[in-house]
Amino acid sequence: MKRVQSRVLLLTLVFLIPGSYLSFAQTTDTTSQQERQERWFEEKDILVAPPEEAPVAEEPAKVEKKKAPKRWRIFGEVGWEYDDNVTLTTDHKEFRKADVDPNANRYRISSGLGLTLFRNDKYEVETTYEYSYNFHDDSLNEFNFMSNEVGIDLTRRFRLWNRPSKIRVGYEFEHGRRGGHTFSSEHTWFLDWTGEWKKNFPITVYERLAAKNFRNKGFNPVDTERDGFYHRTGFLQRYLFEIFDRDAELNFGYEFGFQATDGNRFDRVDHGFRVGTEFRLIEKVRFETNFYFQQRYYHHFPGSPNRHDLHYKYEFILSRRFGKYIKASAFYRRADVNNLNDGVLGVFNYDRNIYGVELKFHY
Repeated sequence: MKRVQSRVLLLTLVFLIPGSYLSFAQTTDTTSQQERQERWFEEKDILVAPPEEAPVAEEPAKVEKKKAPKRWRIFGEVGWEYDDNVTLTTDHKEFRKADVDPNANRYRISSGLGLTLFRNDKYEVETTYEYSYNFHDDSLNEFNFMSNEVGIDLTRRFRLWNRPSKIRVGYEFEHGRRGGHTFSSEHTWFLDWTGEWKKNFPITVYERLAAKNFRNKGFNPVDTERDGFYHRTGFLQRYLFEIFDRDAELNFGYEFGFQATDGNRFDRVDHGFRVGTEFRLIEKVRFETNFYFQQRYYHHFPGSPNRHDLHYKYEFILSRRFGKYIKASAFYRRADVNNLNDGVLGVFNYDRNIYGVELKFHY
C-alpha cells in the first residue's frame, strides 16, 4: 500500500529483473514489470517516521485538551519524468535492436483515501484505497500501467526504552492492468516496528511476504513463470542531528530478500544496502541524497555460470513544502546494472537516467 503522509518516509529494496537471455525480443515483453517493481529506488513504502520526543511532565493546569484527529485523509500525486531507458535496453551493442528507441516522457497520477475504522490511545485500525496510472509518450504505450490497491493495517502504540514506539501489521491487495488487460495481482502481508532505542537513533525493522500472480507466463512456463512467493526483511537506522533540532539526518539500511517462483530462472536471493542523508538547504527547501547497492543471485538460471547481477543506484532530491498539505519535488536518479558473468548474460547489463518533478498532496 503506497503511502503519502506528512510524517512517513518510505523504503524498499526489492524489484524484479524479468527477461530472457535467449533473445532480446523476449526481454522486452517483461520489462514493464521490472520498471513497475523498481520500488527500492522509485518509492519507499516502509514506515520510518521518527518517534515523537518523550513527553515532559507538565502541571495539570497547563495541560490543554487536544483536538481529536480526523478519521479520514485524502492523498495523491501528479508528476512528470524523462526516462532515457524505459525498455531497459542493454548497453551491449551486440544484443541491441537497431530500431529500439528506449527513451520517453512518463506521466504519473495517483489518488487515494484512508479511513480510520477504530482509534484509541493504544490502537488504530485504518483501511486505504489508491488508484494510480503511469503512461508514456513516444510510442511506448505498451509500458503504460494502471493499478488499484486496497489495504488494511493495525497499529499498536506503546513505550519501549521509555520512549514512544509502534508496531504495525497489515494486508494489501494490488491489481495491475496493462494495455487494457489484467497484467498481475499481488497479495502482501507486512509487519514493521519503529522505535528509538537511544535518543536521536530511531530505527525501523520490517518484514514483508507477497504472493504474486502474473498473467503472462513466458515462452516456457516451467522455466519462465514468475508466479510465486516474494520475501524481504531488513532495517533502516537513522541518526538525527541534535544540533539541527533533529531536522537533519544520516541513515543506513540493509535488506535480505528472496523470491521462490514457479519458473526456475526467476528464483533469486538478494542482499542490499543503502546510505543517505537529508537536511534543510535553505529556509523551506530540503535536500536528500541516497546511494543503493544490491546483489542478486539467480541460483537456478539456465546456463553456467549462473546469473549474478550487481545494481548501483543514486538519487538526488530537492523538495519544498507549501503550507501543511502540499509538497513539490525535483529529482534525478541513475541506475547501473552489471552482470558478474558477462558474455551472453550481458543482455542484462544496462544503465538508466531519470529526472523529473512531482507534486504530492495530503489532507
